[in-house]
Amino acid sequence: STLQRVVEHERAGIFVATNVKVVQRLLASRFEVLSALLTESWLEKLEVSLKARPEKAIPVYVGEKPPLEKIAGYHLHQGAVGVRCVAAHLSPDATKLSGADLSGNTCIFFGAESPGLSDAVISACDDVVKIAMQSHMNSLNVAAATAVFLYEATRQRGNM
Repeated sequence: STLQRVVEHERAGIFVATNVKVVQRLLASRFEVLSALLTESWLEKLEVSLKARPEKAIPVYVGEKPPLEKIAGYHLHQGAVGVRCVAAHLSPDATKLSGADLSGNTCIFFGAESPGLSDAVISACDDVVKIAMQSHMNSLNVAAATAVFLYEATRQRGNM
């Protein structure tokens, strides 16, 4: 699939936004939008943002879900490519890592060891997940936390 050619895109300086929240942020940003590949329902939701862009004419390709999935090489989730964003954050209402679904396309955000993730990053994510720890511990080194999350994602994907 053309959208999965990450190395080619990186060399060309192109970023492919595939998550609803990332697409919305892109449309609100100063970065140039080259084109959009959307279902009819997502065109309706994003049309105002697309028209508000400084580019004179953004090519927008609209289609039904099955052919778009074939073009994208991904299963679409509610009309947008399904990449879940997860905040690794220790908060009382966060999902425990043992109960989180990391089996699909997932982007995990980790914060710096002292301040952690900003409220803006946490609110932009689809889920907040924590590593269950003893009550007297309140944090892990970010490298250790990353290793634990990646181990769990790899285990869930059956790659162990």
